[in-house]
Amino acid sequence: MSGYDLIIADYRMPGFDGLELIKGVRYLDPRTSIILMTAYGSEELWQEAQKLGVARCFGKPFDMDEMLLAVSELLPGLK
Repeated sequence: MSGYDLIIADYRMPGFDGLELIKGVRYLDPRTSIILMTAYGSEELWQEAQKLGVARCFGKPFDMDEMLLAVSELLPGLK
């Protein structure tokens, strides 16, 4: 169990990519909600993220109000 309710990850990170991170999170705890963001989005990336159970995908730059809405929907107890 990962111990996290929500992870917000970028696709490009030093040494690995967000999909690798998502696969690891899914292995540890498939219930963790994940938001993926990237400036390098493509239909293929969004489809792969969806297959891995990503709750929301955001292209950069993204609207902060939309991000906050997604977070509040995924963490309904958050105020």
